[in-house]
Amino acid sequence: MLLLICFIPVIIAVFFAIRYFWSKKKGLEDISKDINEFLIDEDKPDKQTSIENFLTDFKYAYSLIFKEKEIIFFSLMQWVAIGAAYYLWTLVLGWIPEDVWKAVADKREYDKIYNILFVIWSFLCVGFAAAFIGVFSACIGAVNFLARQNRESTIPVCLKIVLNNIINIWLFHWIDGWITVRTILERLPSKRKSHIPMIVREALYYAWKLGTIGMLPGLIIGYSLPRAARNSIGFVKQKLARTAGLRVGYSTLCWIIGILAYVVAFFFMAYFGPKGEVNTIIQVFYIYAGVPILAATGIVVLFLRPVYIIVSCNIYSDYLEENRRKITLNENPVRLHLLVIFVVLFAAAMATVSYLANL
Repeated sequence: MLLLICFIPVIIAVFFAIRYFWSKKKGLEDISKDINEFLIDEDKPDKQTSIENFLTDFKYAYSLIFKEKEIIFFSLMQWVAIGAAYYLWTLVLGWIPEDVWKAVADKREYDKIYNILFVIWSFLCVGFAAAFIGVFSACIGAVNFLARQNRESTIPVCLKIVLNNIINIWLFHWIDGWITVRTILERLPSKRKSHIPMIVREALYYAWKLGTIGMLPGLIIGYSLPRAARNSIGFVKQKLARTAGLRVGYSTLCWIIGILAYVVAFFFMAYFGPKGEVNTIIQVFYIYAGVPILAATGIVVLFLRPVYIIVSCNIYSDYLEENRRKITLNENPVRLHLLVIFVVLFAAAMATVSYLANL
């Protein structure tokens, strides 16, 4: 009873966090529809051209990466955040009793309750990862903006710029991360059939990813979510050839790595073949499957994603200059409540991981 009373504030906080999340997500849903309708009447670059353009941008991006070494640090921190979130997610699998797994397998009445709770837990893990992925991704973009202004970038300076808009950056990456995770799961073989055809889902997902390509640059320079969304749509429409080429090239390379990771994970698990109780098998399965998955994620986060962020911010800078808009970075001292939120979140996350690992 005492434990339940202690968790009541957490449950209330989670409830309001989910409500706030969905209210913001609903406000960004028009991006997919707007861009999807726009693309119907526009010629999109073919995949080969897109990959060639993406690889060409490697030269500029990697020249910046080798010049500004903090980008490597920011990329590594994203990978660590993903690994920590994944590990945190798998820990709960070992807690689920044998009879619960059997109930879910037998499709009993209360299996829906456990499914809902598990989805909520997955949602929170995505939110945990999104906080740190958002901050460190934005820091990479901040490096590019500082470089465009011929200014030196350091870890403290980049964090100061980003933390001034941490709430919007976090929410966007939480929304985008949840959409990405759901799309990846929908692509995996499953007995469940969606009422939305695969081709429609993929078109909407592509439109979302393309339509939000200017969100991160906009948030870095201090825009709110609605303003960043409006600017992102205008940015994509004006720079369609370059943004679509970047998105298609990046996603194609991610597809290749993802398929390889899936194949490796299949043989990896077939070789180890965990045995034991259902809950133990499930937990061990996902822990071992996480090895090739996190390896593939590392390749993307360390070698591809920095290029994608740097190039998208570079194109966005061109877009602003062409429209005679000045790039102003918020380098004011970070407001105390924003810094407290980030520090408390980090401390709570690390304490949770430590506590769960020692159970």
